[in-house]
Amino acid sequence: SGALTKEEADFFQLEVPVMREIITELEKESGNLTRSTERRKDAMGLGVDSNSDDARIRAQYLEALNKERQLMA
Repeated sequence: SGALTKEEADFFQLEVPVMREIITELEKESGNLTRSTERRKDAMGLGVDSNSDDARIRAQYLEALNKERQLMA
């Protein structure tokens, strides 16, 4: 019939807003990491090595963000 069960409705009312907040925070943190990495790179006069800790951490955040987006789809 297309109607949600009480359990499904509760999930969407309670959990989806929390997941949206997590995604928003991950996006914000990813941006902060990018800016921080750029500032470090500029201050040191160096490029960021793809094997560096900064690149690894940013990749982890982006991976987590993509997983959260897939859960929301």
